[in-house]
Amino acid sequence: FWISIGLPNSIFVHQLHIMSSYAMAFILGMHIGMNWMALWKRIKKLPLMGALDRHPQVRFWLVVCIGWAGCAYARLDHVGDRLMMMHIFRTPLASLPVGAGYVLLICFMGLGAIGFYYLQRTLARRAMQKKGGDE
Repeated sequence: FWISIGLPNSIFVHQLHIMSSYAMAFILGMHIGMNWMALWKRIKKLPLMGALDRHPQVRFWLVVCIGWAGCAYARLDHVGDRLMMMHIFRTPLASLPVGAGYVLLICFMGLGAIGFYYLQRTLARRAMQKKGGDE
């Protein structure tokens, strides 16, 4: 251990470590979703991303595929079980190539970003409707 402080060999500490890494990946996705509009203003200036801005159907199906792949990652790696701190030894994700696992992990973060973006957008619309209805 790099700072010479030993932790006890505890299954609880291990499960807490694993659970927190999955929670942080999803929270990072939520953070991206919260700031998506500001990020998109910068990203869409790139050549390929600008094409996505001009083709909403392609953008829609890309979001669907990212969301689907994020759900697939959550299922293949038993993310729900890991968040409940169940001890999982080997998951079906382990049989996939390492690169595929990383792409699916990014899609899992994208799932959090998509969900939080649409939640934030829906709540903002409701607040605007309520504000407009009160006046």
